[in-house]
Order: sequence, then C-alpha cells, then structure tokens
Amino acid sequence: MIRYEAISVDAAPKSEGAGLPGLGGGPAGREGGFALLVALLALVGLTALATGGFLLANSERKTATNYDQVVGAFSVADAGLSQYLGTHRGIPSGSQTFSYGSRGSATVTPHRVVDLGKTGSMWELRSTGTTPSGTSRTVHTVAFLNLAMLPAPQGALSSGTAVTKNGSSGSIDGNDGCGVEDTKAGVVLPSGGWSGSSKMVDGQPPIKQSSDPYAGVISAAEWQSILDGKRIPHQYNVPPDAFPNFDSLPSTEWPVVYVDGSIDLDSGKAGRGILIVKDNANFLGNWDWNGLVMVGGAITDNGQGTISGAVMTGLNTLLGQDVAANDLGDVLNGTKRYGYHSCNLSAAAQANATLAQEPGTWSQVF
Repeated sequence: MIRYEAISVDAAPKSEGAGLPGLGGGPAGREGGFALLVALLALVGLTALATGGFLLANSERKTATNYDQVVGAFSVADAGLSQYLGTHRGIPSGSQTFSYGSRGSATVTPHRVVDLGKTGSMWELRSTGTTPSGTSRTVHTVAFLNLAMLPAPQGALSSGTAVTKNGSSGSIDGNDGCGVEDTKAGVVLPSGGWSGSSKMVDGQPPIKQSSDPYAGVISAAEWQSILDGKRIPHQYNVPPDAFPNFDSLPSTEWPVVYVDGSIDLDSGKAGRGILIVKDNANFLGNWDWNGLVMVGGAITDNGQGTISGAVMTGLNTLLGQDVAANDLGDVLNGTKRYGYHSCNLSAAAQANATLAQEPGTWSQVF
C-alpha cells in the first residue's frame, strides 16, 4: 500500500542572506547600521570642533594683532610727546610731526591755556600716534613754558669786578631802548669798582655800586647751570662748533652760543641771541650784538660797536674765582655802545624758552 506525506512550502522565499550575521534585517544587521550612524555623528562632531577651534584661534590672532597695533600707536604717541618736550624751543606755534619709521608717526598739537605774562605760559599738549595700519591713540599732558630762565639784568652793564673806562667816547645807557620797562642803572658793579670817566654813562642811577652786584639777579648755582647748558641749553658749543654765521640764519633765530674758554669778537661774529663766554671776551671793531651777553671773566673793549640788550661780566666771581688779576677788571677803551633793550632780551628768551611737563598731568585720551 502506498503512503503519501504532505510537504509544507513557504509562500514567500527568504531573502538572500537572511539570518547571516551583519546582513539584511537580522539583529546583527541592525547593530551595524547603528554603529555607522554613531561614526557619522562623531565625524560631524569632530569637524565642528575643529572648525570652532580654528575660528577661535583666528579670533585670538586678530585680537592679538589689534592689541599689538593699539600698543604700537600708544607707544608712538608717547614717544612723540617726549620728543616734543625734550627738543622744542620757544613759543609753540602749530602742530609738529615726528616719524618713527615702520612704527608709525606722532603729531603733537599745542594749545595755550593760561598766559602768565613775563614769567611764561601753560600749554596743553596732545600727541596722536598712528601706526602704518591706521590705528591711532592720543596722549595728553600740560607743560609750563618758562620765559624767566634768563637772569634779569639790573643795568646795561653789570659786572662782578672792577670797570675801567678810558676816555669818554661811546655810551652805557640804562634807558630801555624798547620803551617798555622802567629805566635801569647804566652800570652795576662792586663798591669802589668804577675808574675813569663817567660822562658817557646814563641810567637810574648812572652808576650803581654794591657789595654784591648780582644779589637777587643770579646765584652761583644758576651760573654754573648756565655754563653746563642745563638752565639754558646750548645750541652752539664753540669749540668744537664754529661760531655761527648769522648771515645764513633766519632772522627769527636767536640762538644760544656757548664759548668754552676765551674769544675775540669782531664784525665777523656779529649777531643776536644769548652769548655765554666761560672766560674772557675781547671786543674788537664793529662787533654788534642784539640780546644778552654773559661773560665769566673780564671784557676788553677796543673799537666801535653796539650791544643792544644787556652785558653781564665777571660772573665767575660767583664761583669764587678771581677774574681781575690785573686789578683792572673790565677795560673799556673804544666807543662801544651798551644799551639796555628789553625787547631784544624778551626775543632771546622767547626763542629759547623750554617746556617743563607738569607732574601728574599725563593721561591717555579716549
């Protein structure tokens, strides 16, 4: 007898690879897909992190660059202010620019805030530093312009030693040739120091004799400071500099000329400004000078010429030195004319006045 058994057949065939690890829709396949998603997310995260780090580094680099530019502009501004204070002479007028090469430049602009008359004035100074990139910063200070750094002579001729006048030619006149100040003495000198004719001397009084002719005018320390170039900075030091040729200088220039020793002064050395002679001066023919003449030793005057301002001699006596070894001191032989002239003295002072920064006034302008 024949038997027949039923065979069961699935209606839909299984997909290829079904049930194999890592393939198809089995449990292992689902785990592989999840790992891929995690990897993609990690990759995106790392990319974002790297991008953020790059942006942060770039931002910090720009910040550092900007800070460097700001510091550079600030330092240039401060350098310009310091240079202006250290080098400027006379009454400020208009802005001045200083170049510092690859660092940039600084422009200093002065503004007068207080006029103190003959003693000086107060000035506001603003210095703006600019780098090559265009970054700028401004610093500010207040400074005093000292017009009283020169001694105030009390006569047309002041001497710390004896004065001998041979003959009556020439003149020594204490009347202000500018017509601004009261009449000064014609000659101021030690008691008993005048010898010779006084007919050519005029002033109030014509001859003033004192035990201390420079009292209240100039001290030993001030004269030493002038010799050292501290109180009145020297522009020409002779030697090693040559005596300036005033024919080649602008008429507005009233320089400070310092002679380290003795000198002969003739027409070739005529000029203006402040003349400081450490030792003796020999005035030869046709020597003219507008301004102040200060001589440490004695003067010998021969020939003609005019000094319009004031003459101060024998200043080394303030330092305890004997400047009249021949017992004659200053000897006036020629027809030299000494005339007190306040405008020439003022012009010399104004041209050489220096600025002194007032403590505690420095600030940065925002």
